[in-house]
Amino acid sequence: MSKSEDLHFITTEKHGSVSSSMTSFLLSDVSTSPSSEPKYVTQKQCVIHLKLLSAFAELRDVVSNNDGLFGLHDTDGHQEGDAQDKYHALVKEKRWAVYVARAVKRYKNWWFRCLPSPEPLPKMAEIRRNAYANVVKPEKIVEWHQDILPPLDVLMVWHSHMLNPRKYLEDCIRYGKMCVWGAGFPWELLDEQIDGTTFDYTATEEASRYFESQVGSSLADKGFRAVCHNCDYLINHDRLKLAKWRQDVRSVREQSRPMPGCFYNLRGVPFPVSMSWKEAAFLYPSQLIRVVADDILEFTDPKFNKCHSIAAVRDYLKKRVQERRVLQMAHESHFSKVQPTRVEKICIRRMISRYWDNSSPFSLDLLGAVIRQGKFIQQMDRINWLRSPTLHATINRMIRKYSVFFGIMADNPKEMAVPTLDVDLAWHTHQLSPRQYYNYSVRLTNRPMQFIDHNDKVDELKLTNGFEWTCKTYREVTDGGIYSECVCWFCEAIRYPDLYGHFRSSLLWLSDARKAVDELHRQHDQASKSDSGPHISIHSAVRLQNSEVNRIMRETKALQLLEAYRKSLRRAQKHSRSSRALESALAAVNSLVLPTSPTTDTVVSQDEISMLSSEDEVNHENDDKTVDAISNFFDGIEKLVDGLEQLFHDDPHWCGGGGAGGCGGGGGGGGGSSGCGGGGGGC
Repeated sequence: MSKSEDLHFITTEKHGSVSSSMTSFLLSDVSTSPSSEPKYVTQKQCVIHLKLLSAFAELRDVVSNNDGLFGLHDTDGHQEGDAQDKYHALVKEKRWAVYVARAVKRYKNWWFRCLPSPEPLPKMAEIRRNAYANVVKPEKIVEWHQDILPPLDVLMVWHSHMLNPRKYLEDCIRYGKMCVWGAGFPWELLDEQIDGTTFDYTATEEASRYFESQVGSSLADKGFRAVCHNCDYLINHDRLKLAKWRQDVRSVREQSRPMPGCFYNLRGVPFPVSMSWKEAAFLYPSQLIRVVADDILEFTDPKFNKCHSIAAVRDYLKKRVQERRVLQMAHESHFSKVQPTRVEKICIRRMISRYWDNSSPFSLDLLGAVIRQGKFIQQMDRINWLRSPTLHATINRMIRKYSVFFGIMADNPKEMAVPTLDVDLAWHTHQLSPRQYYNYSVRLTNRPMQFIDHNDKVDELKLTNGFEWTCKTYREVTDGGIYSECVCWFCEAIRYPDLYGHFRSSLLWLSDARKAVDELHRQHDQASKSDSGPHISIHSAVRLQNSEVNRIMRETKALQLLEAYRKSLRRAQKHSRSSRALESALAAVNSLVLPTSPTTDTVVSQDEISMLSSEDEVNHENDDKTVDAISNFFDGIEKLVDGLEQLFHDDPHWCGGGGAGGCGGGGGGGGGSSGCGGGGGGC
């Protein structure tokens, strides 16, 4: 392979073409679709979604425990005891990661070779026209039937793709598949194909012939690397990302195709560029790349060996946007500008984020998305709502709760609202009907319209603070309603300052809120069944690495939570409630565990978080906040030392672990899926 050649890793078929197998796909006019089509999430959809998640959980269990699959065996013959158990757990995760990598490849083939693309691929000139606003109103949609349903592994990847609603919309626009976007998930067909007892998913023979086993394992590892035997050219993930970048730059230069991330404004709405320059800023990165296309193709050409990563591309663009001539040409204006506007910079970061940890043709890394969704699926499987005798009442309650939650998001666009597991199930279900979810979102937000996104990568500290804010806001808008119906130590610590931290006896809702919490502890013996309550949904949590400021802030937050929980336990003692959960809380704080789980996909770099936050203005912590964080950290330690012995020295249960609100992971230690401890998908 010549160094001057690009890595043609993306499928080479024409994305807009229709193969012979496409005859099985039928398109219908949206106007002739059933009038009974739900405009909102329904109880039946939530039940079918739970069945599908159970099928995914069963698939993972079968794959992970298949000894010898992909050449990975449960024992290597050299490990014993705890080391062998750890090795076994890692092997199970590795099997699943390899399987998901192959599923993503099959999904890519299904996306490009099977799904119809009747719409022309958009060009920059079309985005400038007023008619572009109608792109979210497809005239025709796919008519799903059982003989065109994909296999379960492809369904699983599609499911994760759709749960990133803005990026899924972008990919459907970019590849001319708005007929698929408008059709949404085939709920009724899935209900028929999934056994209600075993939750086995069975595709028809006709459907099975669409998919041949075209899989490869070479790209399953993040550390993948290979060397061309002809020219010693090193191929790794960074090279693949650069190849994707070069291909997209050529599309801008030669075909006027917009770059990824340039299909809607910062609120996720595809407005035409002609409306205003501020609204048109989302197309600016494509205009910029078209201006510097020749130079950047030379800079990233493998034969010159100048550029080795997307980070280098980012730095190169930072320098070029400081050039007045480049700015004038990108803005198609003779007026000189010193630098791009803040909104334009955010749009550039959003474009770069599509390549940051992603070498696929899609706008996100689907392998990572499926792995992160796996946490949520495991939690749903442990709660096992499908076996509950009160299933329908539970779902009706979660839909009402989701309605309040969505209203909170719509009314507070600058805040981060964090769902509990029950709310997240309803939210996910709604997103699997993309057209209905989009219309609902823009209708509720109205001025300005916003397509509310579902970010599946959030810094754990930001997630914790957002959850605290959501609990408080939910209580305010519901006149004392309890948001987190969970009694683990984390949720108790979040709840306590708002209900008991200040003198608020004059507030009418306070008495009702406190009574609701007391009732929460009494119902269903939740003191010993803490996994039965819907905990904070943490599948999107990631942790920053190599950041001293973030480490200090994380430690400070953990100690603040433990201090609040200590006060909660003191009050519980006065009301004769057990206080046996302290050991798990202490263990969580000692390991600096906020509500996340130690999986291989939870640690990310500061640069990656900056890319993920590209649609918000990135807030950099100043020195004063760092000093305050350090001060609070040591104040928390002092309070902890002063209070713990005094509070628990006479309590024979305080070191017993588990129990009320236990926080153990993996379903043990009394914590189960709602606990806040470590392994097995616990928080």
